[in-house]
Amino acid sequence: MSSLLVSSRGARVVMAASGRGRSVAIASPFSYPGRWRDGRGHIERSSLPCPLIAQRGPCTIEPQHFAESESPALSSVAFSRQEGEAKCGEAEMSSPDDYRGPKFVGIMGHDNVSHNGSKTTVYFVQVQVPEGMFIVKHRYHEFKDFHDKLSSEGYRCPALPPKKFLGSFNKEFIEKRQQELANWLHLLCQFDPASGNSDPRTSELFKEFMLTNKEPLEKYQGTKAISYDATPPTSQSSEDETSMYNTPKTSLDDFELLKVIGKGSYGKVTLVRKKEGKRLFAMKSLNKSNVKRRNQVEHTRTERRVLGRAKHPFIVHLHYAFQTSQKLYFVLDYCPGGELFFHLSRMEKFEPSMARYYCAEITLALEHLHDLGVVYRDLKPENILFDSVGHVLLADFGLAKEGITDGAEGTNSMCGTPEYLPPEILDRVGHGTAVDWWAMGMVLYEMLTGLPPWYTRNRQKLFDRVRNAPLTFPDDVDPVARDFIGGLLRRDPIKRLGSKSADEVKNHPYFSGMSWQDLYDRKIPPPFNPCAAAGNAEETKNFEAEFTKMQINSVENSALGGVRVSDASRPSMTFQGFTYNTPNDLSMSGSVGRG
Repeated sequence: MSSLLVSSRGARVVMAASGRGRSVAIASPFSYPGRWRDGRGHIERSSLPCPLIAQRGPCTIEPQHFAESESPALSSVAFSRQEGEAKCGEAEMSSPDDYRGPKFVGIMGHDNVSHNGSKTTVYFVQVQVPEGMFIVKHRYHEFKDFHDKLSSEGYRCPALPPKKFLGSFNKEFIEKRQQELANWLHLLCQFDPASGNSDPRTSELFKEFMLTNKEPLEKYQGTKAISYDATPPTSQSSEDETSMYNTPKTSLDDFELLKVIGKGSYGKVTLVRKKEGKRLFAMKSLNKSNVKRRNQVEHTRTERRVLGRAKHPFIVHLHYAFQTSQKLYFVLDYCPGGELFFHLSRMEKFEPSMARYYCAEITLALEHLHDLGVVYRDLKPENILFDSVGHVLLADFGLAKEGITDGAEGTNSMCGTPEYLPPEILDRVGHGTAVDWWAMGMVLYEMLTGLPPWYTRNRQKLFDRVRNAPLTFPDDVDPVARDFIGGLLRRDPIKRLGSKSADEVKNHPYFSGMSWQDLYDRKIPPPFNPCAAAGNAEETKNFEAEFTKMQINSVENSALGGVRVSDASRPSMTFQGFTYNTPNDLSMSGSVGRG
């Protein structure tokens, strides 16, 4: 028998294995008791989550039992409740420390060379081994041969970017191809032991690809091939990666702390202004000791990697990431419009045109994540933010899973927010990207009606209804919207709308007449501006007063932990590669479709 720890609405759930049995925990990463409906159907929360993003942090698992470490104290807002027999869960992925072979760090640059009388591009793959850092040079066709050989030996590989003949030496294309190949290698290295597949890193093919003709990194540092314009590594890398690009390290000293906008058990979120340029950002700080103690290291790493890779107008952008001896810092887009949940709770429901618009922008964001091989797994109104003019941005990627390209399979972990869990997660039969389309159907239903379908505070009844209850609608939901939501909420993920591709969703009559390129280019005005009445950019009217009234000194003291920032930036092997500066050569321009 397993123990189910339940917080109210808005919390996440993850299955965690232990040596003494299996347990499920539903707990809030930022210590809020969630939300629920009163007798009139209105949403209530007694202590609100961080109204920004990634602001609530990637900390999502609160296992009650551990085999090798002491159980962390559960949030005081959670309460125990027996929910019957729960199915077991596996760890999200193997610990990075379990693997001792050559480690992919990143693709650090490229060069155009002559090979057998023909011009070709070589990419500089950085590899870490016990004796140091090395560079191995590979052409595209060598990546293709490596992919094909791994596949022929039965290893499961992510899709390799296709070969392109026209424009192959265009600077923009080469830089994009460099990023695509880096992402491909990164996904290849994200082995999930729960998948039942073999780890490709243990193959001789992997070692051969990573080590043949390796050369010391020092030989290329400072050269034209490895320069400021290099693609930043998306996997584990040197803590001094920013110095490799000849860019100054970012620290807390670079920001002016303005106002608290979120607080939780793992840290605080602060509205900050960068001293150089005066731009506003949201800075999320996480306490390293809490992250480690609550077994959130891999979730934190995942969030950092996904934020570093995702470049899309409807996904929160990571600008900087840095660390001190005690803290991790994410510097992200400041979203002054607050959460979609914040406004939905006040309006009770949205006009159909509003809901359709937001759903369309969410569709493009999910399409981009899925093109990167990322399944989001935490789409809900609390994680949908508004920018200063009313466009949505998805946030909080601590539950994301990399290396998932199939709609119905790829991982077996049980995680997500109870109200938005699809049947395949509840039944532990494996899941893929289709879980995100299910969640979008739930969110759209909630935007149109004020409540998610099948909603009840009783978790067992909720899960039973998700598995078996018919989907019903209020009379004011039109037939096309009903058909669209019904397609997104098909219980069989293989038959679910979007399972094959986002085009299934985009081509549904619900979006008839939608100009997807104009939407991507932000040319279609949002239906609602949550900041229209704001007096200035620093006004925080869309955030809860319980946070914004906090003394800023408490944030600074907590963030510094009694240590001067300039003296505290010692490297951490646990969070190696966390540092990040936005590369100048990555822009938000592009086209809809493949991200």
